[in-house]
Amino acid sequence: HSFPTRRSSDLLFKDKCQSCDALREFSNEITCSSSQRELLDKTVDFVSKVMQSPYVSIMLKDEIYANYVIHASVGFSDYEIRDLKFSEDSALISWMSKNKKALVREELVKVFASKKTRQITEDLDKARSYLCISLFALDNFIGFLSLSKRSSKEGFSHIDIGFLQIIAN
Repeated sequence: HSFPTRRSSDLLFKDKCQSCDALREFSNEITCSSSQRELLDKTVDFVSKVMQSPYVSIMLKDEIYANYVIHASVGFSDYEIRDLKFSEDSALISWMSKNKKALVREELVKVFASKKTRQITEDLDKARSYLCISLFALDNFIGFLSLSKRSSKEGFSHIDIGFLQIIAN
């Protein structure tokens, strides 16, 4: 009998190797982007595909109205895109700008049971979001990358979150 031989590093670092391959693919994908809009569109398309998340959005601050609005998305209707906005003082934006880390709905609900948590959860529902990754420019909060639950029903691993934080910033 002949058994396929695999290096132990392939088994131990499978997720990391896949993340490295995905980052290389993402880098190739965005290298030829000609505008911010194209870069954002390619990012949400790529993240949706790789993370198997049917709803992905990038919400950035609209300087005119001072609200956070969708600048690129996958899965959302035109109506949802037009109507989804968060003010500076919304529970979700307050949490994201202060905590500077990934917000995972499941962990938030497990750890905190408060009125603020309910408000954040309501905001996450509006955004169809299960996971949010803060976006920063020169250490200033400018928005967030939002993903729905995976279509495969798997949760997001720490490696997934690290991968998304690299893409986001």
